[in-house]
Amino acid sequence: MNNKMNIMNNSYLYVDMGVLRENLESILSSLPSDCNVIPVLKDDAYGLGLCPVAAELAESDRVQCFAVAHVSEGLALRASGISKDILVMGSPLPFQLESATVTKL
Repeated sequence: MNNKMNIMNNSYLYVDMGVLRENLESILSSLPSDCNVIPVLKDDAYGLGLCPVAAELAESDRVQCFAVAHVSEGLALRASGISKDILVMGSPLPFQLESATVTKL
């Protein structure tokens, strides 16, 4: 999430990563221990901040991959150090194919 205040806007979003982590643990506690989750982080993690949210969720062993809508989002995750698998839900355009097939770090 971009924490710089935009002088044209009068709102600010604060994401409590501790609460995000608690929400994940709450979801996981309702599932059998052999089940994992795939967080869908499209559209900048729904405005919460793609890379910070992914970094927080990546700490869980039960998050084995992330889903994103576009190749650019997957590349942003890789650039931020996320090494877990990334599922790109949208079809890449022809010029994105090479970037889309880059293997894990």
